[in-house]
Amino acid sequence: MAKTPSGKTSGRGQRDLRVRVKTAKGRKLSSTLWLERQLNDPYVQRARKEGYRGRAAYKILELDDRYRFLVPGARVVDLGCAPGGWCQIAVQRVNALGEKPGKAVGRVLGVDLQEVEPIAGAEIHQLDFLADDADLKVKDWLGGKADVVMSDMAAAASGHKGTDHLRIVALCEAAAEFAFDVLEEGGTFVAKGLAGLATAVLWATVTPPQRPAPTLGALPEALQQQVSETEYRLVTRHHLVVDALRSGQMTTQEGLRVIETELMPGWAALADALDAAPASAWQAPVFARYARTRREALQALLMGMETGDPRWLDLSNALQTAADTQISQALRVAPPTHD
Repeated sequence: MAKTPSGKTSGRGQRDLRVRVKTAKGRKLSSTLWLERQLNDPYVQRARKEGYRGRAAYKILELDDRYRFLVPGARVVDLGCAPGGWCQIAVQRVNALGEKPGKAVGRVLGVDLQEVEPIAGAEIHQLDFLADDADLKVKDWLGGKADVVMSDMAAAASGHKGTDHLRIVALCEAAAEFAFDVLEEGGTFVAKGLAGLATAVLWATVTPPQRPAPTLGALPEALQQQVSETEYRLVTRHHLVVDALRSGQMTTQEGLRVIETELMPGWAALADALDAAPASAWQAPVFARYARTRREALQALLMGMETGDPRWLDLSNALQTAADTQISQALRVAPPTHD
């Protein structure tokens, strides 16, 4: 049951009281925390007031305010469009309803695996965009190619940041391949992802060479593939080991052996490979530090498992957070300029 504000305050200010949610019988803690976040999220509340189907509408609003790709007359494809917030914004911005006199009228086409409630000004189709003929169907519905392909898709969360990152990047890669097939020359591809090495490799793939982006720079193609595959293998293996230890399917000694003989050497080898990248791959040293920090986090985890000292586990978690921060900061840094 949600505990709502009574309207009585101490008089020290006009802050809204936080809504607390009690854990109900049969409800998982994660579900309770999610519900509490939703009830206290100002964007969720704002979306309800303004008639949007979700807080995600404000993501695409901010992106378009900055980059101006949803222009009147544009033809837009929204992949994984449920519940429809991005479509609602696109309808307004491209003038799909013709409500802006004297402006070109655009088209908005949303596709999703599940049924989506109708959205005024948008065409909604139930479609798996990974199907072989999906691109042909979309171009047929549009009567040509698209000006914008956007994706706010996310895989079901596993609770493990590294695994969730890779799953979302896999969806982004599939969406990018689809976009290459249906976009006009010079069209815009927009997708949501989580920061990580795989994101950097994807970014290098979709960014035009004349507009350098904060990625791995001129990393050789073979090394790009090694980075992506190695991170996926190590993060997935880490997640499986943790799950097996928690469920009792793997003994502590077996877990220690995997960490010591597979995971730690794997991150070290990746860091060494990045160290050997050419100087033009200007961010390779940043990602090498990321790989080494992941290895240090495993070293601390190893010590915690061997000694039972919770301080080592705290250090391991802190190092994991530091590694994520390194990646996030690296992807925001502009490439160096040369005179």
